[in-house]
Amino acid sequence: RPPSRFFGTHMYVAMQLLDRNDSEGDIPMVSDQQVSALFIPNRRILLTVSEYASPGTDFDRMRETLVQGSSACNHPNADATLLLAVLADKFMEDSFPLAEELGDYLELLAHALIMKPGLRYNIPADKVRTELWRMRRFALRTRRLTEILAEDPLQLFENARFQSFVAVVERQSSSLAELCGMHNERCGDIMSRIEVHQTHKTNETLFTLTILTALIIPVQFLTGVYGMNFENMPELRTTYGYYVFWAAVPTLCTFTYLMLRRKGLIEDDSDIRITQLMPTEVVSAVSFISKRAKRRMRQVGVGAAYVAGGMAKGAKKAGGAVHVTIKSASPRFSGSG
Repeated sequence: RPPSRFFGTHMYVAMQLLDRNDSEGDIPMVSDQQVSALFIPNRRILLTVSEYASPGTDFDRMRETLVQGSSACNHPNADATLLLAVLADKFMEDSFPLAEELGDYLELLAHALIMKPGLRYNIPADKVRTELWRMRRFALRTRRLTEILAEDPLQLFENARFQSFVAVVERQSSSLAELCGMHNERCGDIMSRIEVHQTHKTNETLFTLTILTALIIPVQFLTGVYGMNFENMPELRTTYGYYVFWAAVPTLCTFTYLMLRRKGLIEDDSDIRITQLMPTEVVSAVSFISKRAKRRMRQVGVGAAYVAGGMAKGAKKAGGAVHVTIKSASPRFSGSG
């Protein structure tokens, strides 16, 4: 339904209130409820109706603030419309901690995925993305409501303080939508990493099965040859043919493994350094920059030692006792004089 509608004698405004829901354990979930407001311009009365009535909600806190007289609605120039703007501002302000909590949970999820990759993070990431979508929808709906109230085609909300509150809520709703979009992109990156891990794990499994199949091919060949039912097969009648067969099996498997490793189909990258993966030109440039930096540090150390020595000689000539401590980046030029 539209966020606002005028019925001749009163105006209907629909808003949303977000709250924290602990139904999923450590996953921060968001629950929303509709808040309806009826504004009667002739009597300057505002009636608010909440979907659920529970203690400790924003309505209770707003009621206490109104009774204490410390609310912006208690201003002498305030009217009933200002209460509507204050409610929208309160609803929007309380939604930012929920968005930040979802962002913190995503950071913990990303760290856990780095430390121990797995597919068990897929469901929590998908739930967080759903909650972010709900919060972004809330922000966009609130921004649309503020745009309608700011335009005010019926000239019902001409109070200057009301318009200032509406402008603040509009900026907050835009910021919340951007924040939810940023967290949603982060959530998409996490789910992409999960998919990459799943694909990598599947490829590793298929690669292992392929290598095992390649190693067993010589054994299958021998089994197929000596499993043929020909009468003239001298190897079948030898005394040690069975033992020769089992001696040939590991020999052929080892030969096949070494051949695959020599062809580059099996690689051991556990001890490969980053410099081994770089082109020769890049490695040479990095080495040149490193040597140049070390040479520069030595020159700075020599210059510091020369200056400190000159200061010591000058102090001795002046008749004073001065103790100069020289510290440089290079241990060769560290000392005292």
